[in-house]
Order: sequence, then structure tokens, then C-alpha cells
Amino acid sequence: MEITKKQFNNLATKNDILAIKDDIKAIRKEMATQDDIKAIRKEMATQDDIKAIRKEMATKQDVNKIIISLLKTQEDVNKLQENMATKQDIDRVLTVVDKVMHEYQEVKIEQLSNLSAHDRFEARIIHIEKHLELKPAV
Repeated sequence: MEITKKQFNNLATKNDILAIKDDIKAIRKEMATQDDIKAIRKEMATQDDIKAIRKEMATKQDVNKIIISLLKTQEDVNKLQENMATKQDIDRVLTVVDKVMHEYQEVKIEQLSNLSAHDRFEARIIHIEKHLELKPAV
């Protein structure tokens, strides 16, 4: 087989081959070694690892159940909020309780005053009964 001049001129030169050799050396430096590949394989998940992960993962049904549960919980919270007393409600109740306590204190003071007056009248009646020599009423 004969090579034409044009084909001969297209052949790689010594410098071209040296450059390729340098490129190959650079590629070898960057290339993964057998040890690198073994280390990667050790870190990779196995089929069993993937199956275990799938068993632990929530299914669509699990997620739907959780969503339904959350919606029910939100409904319960909304019902509680509807029935809960507001700060204004509590303030109104406390205002009424304060008024009732004030009235109770006034009644208690009046009761003590009446009791004191009763005791004074009782003492006077006993004194008058003795003075008039009357038998004490039972």
C-alpha cells in the first residue's frame, strides 16, 4: 500500500505524538484508580439499602392519612377557637365579678353593723327588763 504525498503530510508529527502523550499523562492523573472505584462502591447504596429506605418511606396512603388527620385537627382547633372566651369576654366577666364582690363586701359590712346594733339593743332590753323587774323573754 502506497501513501500519497497528501496523506503523508496529514500524518502526525513527533511533536503531535509528544503532545498526545502529555495529554494521556494528564488524563491518567485525573482518572479514577481501581481503589477510587472500590471506595465509591463501598459508599454506594446496595439494592438492600434501597429496599430498606423504601420500607421506611411514607407511602401516598400514609401521606393522605396524615393530611386527613391534620385537617381534622385543624377543624377541632377551629371549633375550640369558636367556643373559646375572648379577652373581652373574660374582661366582662371579671368586671361583673368585681361588682358582685363589691356588693358582697357592702352587704357584709351592713350585716356586721346590724349585728352590732342588735347586740346593743339586746343589752338595753336586758337592762330595761331588770329595771322593770320583768322576766326575760325566751
